[in-house]
Amino acid sequence: MISGASAYELQRQQRIERNKELLHQFGIHDLGLQRVRSVTLAKRPCKAACEASPSHVLEDNPEANAESTETRNTSFTLRRSTRLRERELVACTNQEQPLNSRIVARLHGVRCKRLRTSVSDPRETASVSLSASNSTKYLNCDVDKLSTYLGGFVPVPPRLGGQVKRSVIEAACAAAVRPVFNRMSGICEWWNAVMLFVNLPAGDRALQNDKPSIPNASLGRGYVNVFYGSGEYIVWYAQRTQDPEHPTLRRLIVDSERRGASETNILLFCRMPKPYDSHYLYCGRLRYVEHSNKTHPIRFNFQLMDFASLIEPKSSCGTPASAYSTAIRGDYAAAWELASRR
Repeated sequence: MISGASAYELQRQQRIERNKELLHQFGIHDLGLQRVRSVTLAKRPCKAACEASPSHVLEDNPEANAESTETRNTSFTLRRSTRLRERELVACTNQEQPLNSRIVARLHGVRCKRLRTSVSDPRETASVSLSASNSTKYLNCDVDKLSTYLGGFVPVPPRLGGQVKRSVIEAACAAAVRPVFNRMSGICEWWNAVMLFVNLPAGDRALQNDKPSIPNASLGRGYVNVFYGSGEYIVWYAQRTQDPEHPTLRRLIVDSERRGASETNILLFCRMPKPYDSHYLYCGRLRYVEHSNKTHPIRFNFQLMDFASLIEPKSSCGTPASAYSTAIRGDYAAAWELASRR
């Protein structure tokens, strides 16, 4: 008996003892304990229980202990986040076949920022299942098709509305896919080409009489893309976030220095200011001349390879003028009219 208990507690304890005696007479032993054991074993073990020792199982039943431990070790799997599962999938794929991790990441939908490597040129890796990605970096640019627009506007289909840059990208895409690109960047990298998108200055002429000096402080309006040599050459500035070791800039420099005739087609597109900004004027291919690290951003000099074709007279009334030469001189209204006739 419990010492110092109340009359109610004493009466309750007597009833418990009497009930136990009756259960023993009927051959029922520890009914409550058996029920607790069955409920405990039926519960799904938590993550902490799986990692720790099975101390929560009753020690008076070794067979139940062994069975419960085996069930946890074989049937229970720790939860894994989607990000970790995708990382493991990419790691297994890289072990099976040495692909550029950026390509593998795009195939499995993993953000490339988590898998940056030292590979500077994606063309150096194997071309496997590249069609699974619609990025222009893994698509070919149809340079021959673009030559039909030389000196004129690249048409904008009605379905694209005011998407001027997308009109150029889709017109140049050699594959029957909807290409993906960075709409905010003035550089678009392809597998076999690099496109440069230049905005001509508003209310001023982009053509300079002489080759601009370094730095271009005489203009008084910062680093701008200008033309010189009667329009045969252009000074182009890269983006501020791009250093000399940037993969895209290395393509512009290294390909040209090693091969003379670059494998990378550098293509120039110019856009006139408002209200003549609804189309891009295709100015043909560029040839690397030189670059300078003395300015930030990095300064490039290119030669227009199709300059002779650009300055051919295209006016139907016999006026010796071309849309390109007129546009870089700042006469945008006349340039619009000439480019629209192509």
